Amino acid sequence: MAELYLAKSLGIAGFERPCVLKLVLPRLTEDAVFVEMFLTEARLAATLDHPNVVHVVDTGEVDGEFFFVMEYVHGRDVRALLRASNPGTVPLHAALTIAHGVAEGLHYVHERRDPSGRFLGLVHRDVSPSNVMVSYDGSVKLVDFGIAKATEMRHATRTGVVKGKVHYMSPEQCEGRPLDRRTDVFALGILLYEMTTGRPAFTGTNDYYVMSRIVRGVFARPREVDPAYPPELEQIVLRALARDPNERYVSAQALQVELEQYARAADLTLSPRMLAETMTEVFGEALAPNFDEDDEEIAPTQLHVGSVDSAAMAHSAPTDLLVGPRRTTRVSVTARKRTVALALVLGLGVPCLFVGAWAAIELGVADPVAAVPSATVPAPVVAPISAATPLPVPLGPPKIVPISPRAVALPTTSHSFAPTPQPAPADAVPIDAGLPAATDPASEAGLGPAETKRRRKPNRPSAPDEQETSRDPARLDPSAMYPSGRGR
Repeated sequence: MAELYLAKSLGIAGFERPCVLKLVLPRLTEDAVFVEMFLTEARLAATLDHPNVVHVVDTGEVDGEFFFVMEYVHGRDVRALLRASNPGTVPLHAALTIAHGVAEGLHYVHERRDPSGRFLGLVHRDVSPSNVMVSYDGSVKLVDFGIAKATEMRHATRTGVVKGKVHYMSPEQCEGRPLDRRTDVFALGILLYEMTTGRPAFTGTNDYYVMSRIVRGVFARPREVDPAYPPELEQIVLRALARDPNERYVSAQALQVELEQYARAADLTLSPRMLAETMTEVFGEALAPNFDEDDEEIAPTQLHVGSVDSAAMAHSAPTDLLVGPRRTTRVSVTARKRTVALALVLGLGVPCLFVGAWAAIELGVADPVAAVPSATVPAPVVAPISAATPLPVPLGPPKIVPISPRAVALPTTSHSFAPTPQPAPADAVPIDAGLPAATDPASEAGLGPAETKRRRKPNRPSAPDEQETSRDPARLDPSAMYPSGRGR
């Protein structure tokens, strides 16, 4: 919803101080409800002045962009501290020091009144590891009052809308019931549980499952997670995590007192110095930001910012903030998806086309010769039919003629091929020398030698006398052909 910039506050005589600039995203500047919520956060945080709460020093609007300026905390949030710690838990004295500082800051917020003495009823509603800053010098700061609830808010939360991080909500917050300071006490109990056990109190596969466990109060006791967990500290954590708000600590200060008594009994020191040593052991030496050597600072822009208390600062000079240029170029999600899809099509489709063409050429499916344009393709030539051109002989029914038993009757066709007769050897004696030759149906039809159909068995040349008597009916009698009476 907003973006943060590391900035530098400039003054006379070379005065400069790092600070944090928080701006509303440009797409949300037209939302009047959100802008009002943003400015409400600035107004609420500007009225808070406590060592354990981040200060808001300025607020304003430039060219339609709303912002406010906060103090810069040179350190890390508790979420980063938990991730960098090994085996996932911070030292006990450091965890108690952080919880002690948050409890002290929350009690200050809960007890805050306006200048007329009216009780504000502030509730942070988002106490979580990412909203607790720990500086490298051991100070603890509570940040982000963006969803803080006050009794007299211009825009109250709508019914059915749940605000806050699900894993750090109270049962009444999950159910949408009225909230008070004990909601922040429950969230601080979850934070203390996670810092001392190394695991979140309420987990699940989805937000609904997590919220149901919070409402039912289902979580592993600290001694179930770590049998060496101190029993006295476990009682403090369990009381802070009670389902019924009436069974919890009545205030964050009551929890703070319990932590002090336990630390004294366990001979633990709640000291910023010890916490600073822990930060150095986990993150090492960390230098403060140096704008002169920052490579990201290019063409800085001057913003003239007015003070929050305009009545008190009416005659003071405006504060100059030196910040880096703001990136206004944004790519919509739809355009980004189209770009990715086009890149995939070009990156995968074009190589596939080339590979397919190469494979077709190698396998002989396609001809690599370029195609001839349609205009240059020659038209088929049709020769005209003249009177001199011989027409094909029309097919007709086959002729039946009397033939010898050895003859084979074949249908008459327009094209047939005759085998080339092979000369018989000189000393060979024909077996059927006396047999007449079979009558060729093709010769009866008047076809030439080239149009004679191949016979199953080629004819042997017959004698001249046999050709003359081939049509004699007497020669067709088998008894005349074989005087001996034996058939061949």
